[in-house]
Amino acid sequence: MTAFVFTQLVETELVSAALGPNNSTKFSDKDLNKAVKLGTANNYVLATNGDEIDGFVKAIEPFTVNDGFSFGGVQLEGRVEAAVGANQVGALAVGSYVVADTQVALGTVGAAQVKAGGAPALTSVEVEAGTAAAGGATSITLDGTASAVDDYYNGMTVEILSGTGAGQTKVITDYVGSTKVATVSTWSVNPDNTSVYSVKTNIFTQTAPLRALWRCIRHVTGTGVTGDTVLLERI
Repeated sequence: MTAFVFTQLVETELVSAALGPNNSTKFSDKDLNKAVKLGTANNYVLATNGDEIDGFVKAIEPFTVNDGFSFGGVQLEGRVEAAVGANQVGALAVGSYVVADTQVALGTVGAAQVKAGGAPALTSVEVEAGTAAAGGATSITLDGTASAVDDYYNGMTVEILSGTGAGQTKVITDYVGSTKVATVSTWSVNPDNTSVYSVKTNIFTQTAPLRALWRCIRHVTGTGVTGDTVLLERI
């Protein structure tokens, strides 16, 4: 029989950190799995209702750091289970972004409490611009300033701003760094060496009010109403 070999499919980042708002407010094993946010002194504090969640407490050590702060491990990436909090209105749908709900008090055993939050904003950012060297039915040759790294612009959009083919936008599906040729779907009008282009990518940005960094990917128990358990994944 072939032996099963464990393979980690979802990366998990665990960082060592000072915990608590000050050196007299201690975390204990009862506070494992609670949602936290980054404080002002390179410490993690218990998240409160409506806060963006930076991570979840996954380890508490029996000693202190930074002149008396509790010391432990905080999970910043990967997947974690949490409970739908009392302030959730209706069911928390799979795919919803979440923020912190009112957490169980320090020193009391309880799961991280979450509720639906606003989706993070996507902002389009220009990463390359210039005048094309050439174009074809399903390609555009970027200018000499473009990256020499293969696949560098894959998944980004290229827009023809002026010149031949102006007004068209395509997603780059392949890019060859040595030739600067980006592959796209068929153009309505093929670009040429008069086509001024812009290559852009989308990034998440944070604006007030704070946006969610975690989203619900599965109902572990129930349908996503208060008290149910959900599985979260860092976006």
